[in-house]
Amino acid sequence: MASRDEGAQGPQQERSRLTRLRLLDGAVEVLARDGYAGLSTPEVSRRAGVSRGAQQGHFPTRLELVRAVIHELTDRQTRQLERSLAALPGKRPRPVEILDIAYQQYGGELFRAILELSLAARSQVELRSVIDDAERTVGRAITALREQVAVPTGGELDPDRWATAISASRGTALLRLLGHPVKHVDRQWAASREHLAELLIVPSGAA
Repeated sequence: MASRDEGAQGPQQERSRLTRLRLLDGAVEVLARDGYAGLSTPEVSRRAGVSRGAQQGHFPTRLELVRAVIHELTDRQTRQLERSLAALPGKRPRPVEILDIAYQQYGGELFRAILELSLAARSQVELRSVIDDAERTVGRAITALREQVAVPTGGELDPDRWATAISASRGTALLRLLGHPVKHVDRQWAASREHLAELLIVPSGAA
Protein backbone atom coordinates (compact mmCIF):
# COMPACT_ATOMS: atom_id res chain seq x y z
CA MET A 1 0.00 0.00 0.00
CA ALA A 2 1.34 3.42 -0.91
CA SER A 3 2.12 5.77 1.94
CA ARG A 4 0.29 9.08 2.34
CA ASP A 5 3.35 10.95 1.08
CA GLU A 6 3.63 8.73 -2.01
CA GLY A 7 -0.06 9.21 -2.78
CA ALA A 8 0.29 12.98 -2.63
CA GLN A 9 3.41 12.96 -4.73
CA GLY A 10 1.67 11.86 -7.95
CA PRO A 11 -0.65 14.87 -8.38
CA GLN A 12 2.15 17.22 -7.33
CA GLN A 13 4.50 15.78 -9.94
CA GLU A 14 1.78 16.06 -12.58
CA ARG A 15 1.18 19.72 -11.69
CA SER A 16 4.91 20.35 -11.89
CA ARG A 17 5.10 18.64 -15.30
CA LEU A 18 2.18 20.70 -16.63
CA THR A 19 3.69 23.93 -15.31
CA ARG A 20 6.98 23.13 -17.01
CA LEU A 21 5.17 22.37 -20.26
CA ARG A 22 3.24 25.65 -20.08
CA LEU A 23 6.50 27.54 -19.61
CA LEU A 24 8.05 25.81 -22.62
CA ASP A 25 4.93 26.52 -24.70
CA GLY A 26 5.14 30.16 -23.64
CA ALA A 27 8.82 30.35 -24.55
CA VAL A 28 8.17 28.92 -28.03
CA GLU A 29 5.41 31.49 -28.59
CA VAL A 30 7.65 34.35 -27.48
CA LEU A 31 10.49 33.16 -29.71
CA ALA A 32 8.24 32.93 -32.76
CA ARG A 33 6.69 36.34 -32.11
CA ASP A 34 9.50 38.46 -30.65
CA GLY A 35 12.68 36.54 -31.46
CA TYR A 36 15.51 35.68 -29.13
CA ALA A 37 15.90 39.28 -27.96
CA GLY A 38 12.38 39.22 -26.56
CA LEU A 39 12.83 35.93 -24.72
CA SER A 40 12.89 37.03 -21.10
CA THR A 41 11.82 34.92 -18.15
CA PRO A 42 9.20 37.50 -16.99
CA GLU A 43 7.64 37.56 -20.47
CA VAL A 44 7.62 33.77 -20.67
CA SER A 45 5.95 33.59 -17.24
CA ARG A 46 3.32 36.09 -18.34
CA ARG A 47 2.68 34.29 -21.60
CA ALA A 48 2.41 30.93 -19.81
CA GLY A 49 0.18 32.27 -17.04
CA VAL A 50 2.64 31.03 -14.43
CA SER A 51 3.93 32.90 -11.40
CA ARG A 52 7.53 34.11 -11.36
CA GLY A 53 8.20 31.93 -8.35
CA ALA A 54 7.00 28.81 -10.16
CA GLN A 55 9.00 29.77 -13.24
CA GLN A 56 12.18 30.22 -11.21
CA GLY A 57 11.59 26.85 -9.59
CA HIS A 58 11.81 25.21 -13.00
CA PHE A 59 14.22 27.53 -14.81
CA PRO A 60 16.22 29.74 -12.40
CA THR A 61 18.10 31.45 -15.25
CA ARG A 62 17.38 32.48 -18.82
CA LEU A 63 20.16 30.19 -20.04
CA GLU A 64 18.57 27.15 -18.41
CA LEU A 65 15.24 28.08 -19.98
CA VAL A 66 16.78 28.45 -23.43
CA ARG A 67 18.57 25.11 -23.19
CA ALA A 68 15.33 23.40 -22.20
CA VAL A 69 13.49 25.12 -25.08
CA ILE A 70 16.08 23.88 -27.58
CA HIS A 71 15.60 20.28 -26.43
CA GLU A 72 11.83 20.70 -26.45
CA LEU A 73 11.82 22.13 -29.97
CA THR A 74 13.97 19.26 -31.20
CA ASP A 75 11.56 16.71 -29.72
CA ARG A 76 8.54 18.51 -31.16
CA GLN A 77 10.05 18.70 -34.62
CA THR A 78 10.88 15.00 -34.75
CA ARG A 79 7.42 14.08 -33.42
CA GLN A 80 5.80 16.37 -35.99
CA LEU A 81 7.76 14.67 -38.77
CA GLU A 82 6.59 11.27 -37.57
CA ARG A 83 2.95 12.42 -37.47
CA SER A 84 3.16 13.97 -40.94
CA LEU A 85 4.64 10.79 -42.37
CA ALA A 86 2.03 8.60 -40.65
CA ALA A 87 -0.78 10.77 -42.07
CA LEU A 88 0.23 10.10 -45.68
CA PRO A 89 -1.92 7.60 -47.61
CA GLY A 90 -0.27 4.36 -48.66
CA LYS A 91 2.70 2.52 -47.27
CA ARG A 92 5.34 4.12 -49.51
CA PRO A 93 4.82 7.85 -50.21
CA ARG A 94 5.77 9.50 -53.48
CA PRO A 95 8.89 11.73 -53.53
CA VAL A 96 6.76 14.87 -53.89
CA GLU A 97 4.82 13.99 -50.73
CA ILE A 98 8.02 13.70 -48.73
CA LEU A 99 9.30 17.00 -50.14
CA ASP A 100 6.03 18.62 -49.11
CA ILE A 101 6.59 17.42 -45.55
CA ALA A 102 10.05 19.00 -45.54
CA TYR A 103 8.63 22.26 -46.96
CA GLN A 104 5.91 22.47 -44.33
CA GLN A 105 8.39 21.63 -41.58
CA TYR A 106 10.82 24.36 -42.59
CA GLY A 107 8.04 26.91 -42.99
CA GLY A 108 6.42 26.26 -39.63
CA GLU A 109 6.53 27.96 -36.25
CA LEU A 110 8.77 25.31 -34.69
CA PHE A 111 11.49 25.88 -37.25
CA ARG A 112 11.07 29.64 -36.91
CA ALA A 113 11.87 29.30 -33.21
CA ILE A 114 14.88 27.08 -33.91
CA LEU A 115 16.10 29.58 -36.50
CA GLU A 116 15.87 32.42 -33.98
CA LEU A 117 17.93 30.40 -31.50
CA SER A 118 20.44 29.40 -34.15
CA LEU A 119 21.05 33.03 -35.12
CA ALA A 120 21.43 34.01 -31.48
CA ALA A 121 23.82 31.15 -30.82
CA ARG A 122 26.38 32.63 -33.17
CA SER A 123 27.43 34.98 -30.40
CA GLN A 124 26.45 32.78 -27.45
CA VAL A 125 29.19 30.22 -26.85
CA GLU A 126 27.22 28.47 -24.11
CA LEU A 127 24.36 27.81 -26.58
CA ARG A 128 26.34 26.85 -29.66
CA SER A 129 26.89 23.18 -28.85
CA VAL A 130 23.26 22.72 -27.77
CA ILE A 131 21.79 24.26 -30.91
CA ASP A 132 24.32 22.42 -33.10
CA ASP A 133 23.11 19.12 -31.64
CA ALA A 134 19.50 20.16 -32.20
CA GLU A 135 20.11 21.13 -35.83
CA ARG A 136 21.93 17.85 -36.50
CA THR A 137 19.11 15.84 -34.93
CA VAL A 138 16.39 17.54 -36.97
CA GLY A 139 18.53 17.46 -40.11
CA ARG A 140 19.12 13.73 -39.76
CA ALA A 141 15.39 13.14 -39.23
CA ILE A 142 14.50 15.04 -42.40
CA THR A 143 17.29 13.41 -44.41
CA ALA A 144 16.11 9.98 -43.21
CA LEU A 145 12.72 10.62 -44.82
CA ARG A 146 14.29 9.56 -48.11
CA GLU A 147 14.26 5.97 -46.83
CA GLN A 148 10.46 6.08 -46.96
CA VAL A 149 10.23 7.17 -50.60
CA ALA A 150 8.61 4.79 -53.07
CA VAL A 151 11.17 4.06 -55.80
CA PRO A 152 10.07 2.44 -59.07
CA THR A 153 11.59 -0.87 -60.19
CA GLY A 154 14.88 -0.29 -61.96
CA GLY A 155 15.43 3.06 -60.29
CA GLU A 156 17.02 4.47 -57.18
CA LEU A 157 17.01 7.72 -55.27
CA ASP A 158 20.12 9.82 -55.83
CA PRO A 159 21.35 11.02 -52.38
CA ASP A 160 23.07 14.13 -53.74
CA ARG A 161 19.96 15.22 -55.61
CA TRP A 162 17.92 14.47 -52.51
CA ALA A 163 20.11 16.81 -50.47
CA THR A 164 19.68 19.49 -53.13
CA ALA A 165 15.90 19.05 -53.17
CA ILE A 166 15.72 19.32 -49.38
CA SER A 167 17.84 22.48 -49.52
CA ALA A 168 15.46 23.87 -52.13
CA SER A 169 12.45 23.13 -49.91
CA ARG A 170 14.17 24.82 -46.98
CA GLY A 171 15.19 27.86 -49.00
CA THR A 172 11.71 28.37 -50.39
CA ALA A 173 10.05 27.85 -46.99
CA LEU A 174 12.36 30.41 -45.42
CA LEU A 175 10.79 33.07 -47.62
CA ARG A 176 7.61 32.56 -45.59
CA LEU A 177 9.51 33.12 -42.36
CA LEU A 178 11.10 36.26 -43.80
CA GLY A 179 7.69 37.82 -44.33
CA HIS A 180 7.03 37.13 -48.00
CA PRO A 181 3.33 36.61 -48.82
CA VAL A 182 2.54 33.02 -47.94
CA LYS A 183 0.29 32.50 -50.97
CA HIS A 184 3.03 33.64 -53.33
CA VAL A 185 5.65 31.42 -51.71
CA ASP A 186 3.31 28.42 -51.73
CA ARG A 187 2.65 29.04 -55.42
CA GLN A 188 6.39 29.12 -56.07
CA TRP A 189 6.81 25.81 -54.24
CA ALA A 190 3.89 24.23 -56.11
CA ALA A 191 5.51 25.21 -59.41
CA SER A 192 8.83 23.55 -58.58
CA ARG A 193 8.04 20.58 -56.34
CA GLU A 194 7.05 18.12 -59.09
CA HIS A 195 10.14 18.96 -61.12
CA LEU A 196 12.37 18.46 -58.09
CA ALA A 197 10.72 15.13 -57.34
CA GLU A 198 11.27 13.91 -60.90
CA LEU A 199 14.98 14.63 -60.68
CA LEU A 200 15.42 12.47 -57.56
CA ILE A 201 14.96 9.07 -59.22
CA VAL A 202 17.74 7.83 -61.49
CA PRO A 203 18.35 4.43 -63.16
CA SER A 204 19.81 1.83 -60.79
CA GLY A 205 23.60 2.09 -60.64
CA ALA A 206 23.65 5.69 -61.85
CA ALA A 207 23.63 7.30 -58.39
